[in-house]
Amino acid sequence: MARSPLGLAAQPDTPKFGASTAMRGPMGIEPYSFVDSRLRIVDPSEIESNVRQILLMPGGWVAAQCKADFKSSPGRALANLEHSHWRSDNDRLLYARFYFEQLMGSGGEDREAIVQALVSYEVEVERQSADLVVHNPVTADDQMKLGALRKQRTAEAEKRTAEAAKRSIRERPLAKARAAFFSNQEFSAWHTRTLSPDEINRAADAVVMATIDFAMTIPLKFFQYYSDHMLFKMDADDERKAWKKDIYALTDPGGNTRLRSDVINFSEGKLGPILVHELGHTQDAENAVGLGDYQEGHGYAIEYFFSKDPMRRDKILEILSGDSLAVGSQKPKLRLLFQQTLATLIALNEVIQHGSSPHLPATIAIDAETARQLMAERIEQALPSSDQLKAITDYVWGHLDAFNLPGI
Repeated sequence: MARSPLGLAAQPDTPKFGASTAMRGPMGIEPYSFVDSRLRIVDPSEIESNVRQILLMPGGWVAAQCKADFKSSPGRALANLEHSHWRSDNDRLLYARFYFEQLMGSGGEDREAIVQALVSYEVEVERQSADLVVHNPVTADDQMKLGALRKQRTAEAEKRTAEAAKRSIRERPLAKARAAFFSNQEFSAWHTRTLSPDEINRAADAVVMATIDFAMTIPLKFFQYYSDHMLFKMDADDERKAWKKDIYALTDPGGNTRLRSDVINFSEGKLGPILVHELGHTQDAENAVGLGDYQEGHGYAIEYFFSKDPMRRDKILEILSGDSLAVGSQKPKLRLLFQQTLATLIALNEVIQHGSSPHLPATIAIDAETARQLMAERIEQALPSSDQLKAITDYVWGHLDAFNLPGI
């Protein structure tokens, strides 16, 4: 086994490659094609050809810099070679050439030793991002590995094509619902506080971005609901109250949603979870004399789950721990609903992402598509209606300690 002077991993003894040597099969009978646009294959003979061109190039500033670095400290020169941001690979290889010349004390006289050192070095560099490093002549093992890689890439490509086709089919009703949503919001533009066309699209994009990786049924439900109801900005009185209570939106059960005027300009990553939060209030019970305040636990659990902003998540926990959301008698119920909703979403997402959830028993067996439907149902309703979601919710309620839920 040969070892690079750089102290890199041991390599098979590198044969001397001719720049124009044809790659042949293990029996040396016929050329074997390694050209494949889906794979990055490293051929040491091609590397050697490039190395030999590097040896013909003048050193210039690269040689001067390398020699100065090496004179100061060989370790410093090595660090510069491995970690500097080079203008090009040729500059990097040129520096490596003079590094090896200094290291080997040859001054470039032992040309073949320098070639082999540079080839070994460059093979290691290329190996970091290559699919396969081959030998010359090609070995049977090379051919087997290449065949396996090609099969793998073909399978991956076929899987992506199939997923794209399925996604296209699923997205058709989503596109139709979004168009209806836009039409409804734009048609009502006579309202002085309605959203502009750009703001309508911004809201739609934010909801899709926040939820599409979990369940396409969620933005579909959002567009369907707001195809018959309005999103608009708060009036001055509502705005003052919202700022005082540190809330972003108000949704009437079965009615419209009023946004604080600054909310629509939030980043999509922040806006999307807020709008899905409000979708969670569209089927709330009427809030008579504060007895429905606890339902905010459901909305904030939804926003917390979809939010990727740690600061916003911390703010949600601060709000839930404070006194602005619910009257005293409703606080325990609010916090329990937050935990129950969040835990249910976590368990359903585990099924969506991994096919099963460690938080659910074997008696509750659902597939990913069912989990997506149930997640959309859980977002729309503070209290589940389907038997499957009721069973999951009841189980989760009795096992909240198994979830790593934030304290409030």
